[in-house]
Amino acid sequence: MATSSKSYLQILGEIKDNCLNKNNEFNKIVFEKPLGFNLESASLIEKKCSEIFNKNNIYIMDHYLGKEVIQNILLLKFTNAFFESTLNNKFVDSIDLTIDEDLGVANRIDYYNEIGAIKDIIQNHLLQTVALVLMDNPVKFDPTSIHNEKLKVLKSLEVLPSNFHLFGQYESYRKESRNYGIENSRTDTYARLVVNCKNSRWDGVRITMKTGKKLERKYASININYKLPEIEHKIEGITNNKIIIQLQPKEFVKININRKGIGKDNFVNNHIYNLFHESDITPNPSDGHKKILGDIILGNGLFTPTFEEIRESWRIIEETEKMRDKIKFVTYKDYSNPELTNNENT
Repeated sequence: MATSSKSYLQILGEIKDNCLNKNNEFNKIVFEKPLGFNLESASLIEKKCSEIFNKNNIYIMDHYLGKEVIQNILLLKFTNAFFESTLNNKFVDSIDLTIDEDLGVANRIDYYNEIGAIKDIIQNHLLQTVALVLMDNPVKFDPTSIHNEKLKVLKSLEVLPSNFHLFGQYESYRKESRNYGIENSRTDTYARLVVNCKNSRWDGVRITMKTGKKLERKYASININYKLPEIEHKIEGITNNKIIIQLQPKEFVKININRKGIGKDNFVNNHIYNLFHESDITPNPSDGHKKILGDIILGNGLFTPTFEEIRESWRIIEETEKMRDKIKFVTYKDYSNPELTNNENT
């Protein structure tokens, strides 16, 4: 089902009335993200679907989780001790997750006007990615164990006060929406959401999720920013270490480290070490739909979100929505950076 969530309940009713779920042990149903448009609608879809289909045969599709570089996060963390032992609030200062698009909404405006950037991307792609990055090592490398750890992370996320967040809309959006009979739209085509993971491992590490349309470039990445080392003697050129996981325009994983400058005792050079890059990946690395659908056919739900995860994601979004009137809203020029825009739209 890759339709509007508004149609899901009706479609599920027709499936039941026409006995298309007759073989309940075999039939599978897949929902494209986002599931619902708030917590209440997602819960209704879950309830209706659970009455018709076997729970083990219900899947939620998030194609970002099918990307090779995203799926690589778990094994990078849990099979490399130097990653696992430093990914915590003792060493990490902040984590930034970004999905920027240089295209506008185009002919999706009827759908997009009701959803906006925060529900279209942050509620699913980015919160799912946050859960993978922050989760503890699972007891077993199987779907149940991994989903349990992701759910713990999502339940621990708290939305920071309104001054940490930002909504925006690209300048030509109102003209586009008026062509569809939509006047004075306040739909966010850009959103920045900042959260804290209130557990012993991550508490105090600022986690920033940003996404938008008609921005400067098409770009997506996860940056894990380490704290600067505390060194008594002055050494020039030191920068903080970073793990950079890029998804667009190319897929790669890089580590930013400091090393001694040749022939210089008190000077370091910044060096980027390529850990994983696009040439290592098989053809069509970004075809997440194909990878996830293939897994679903085989009954593998490792990278498909559970209803419990979806409910927690909607909780986070709804906490943000409650303070929307207090969050700064800017109108940014097409193909510009909303973070540098001072044109507040009241």
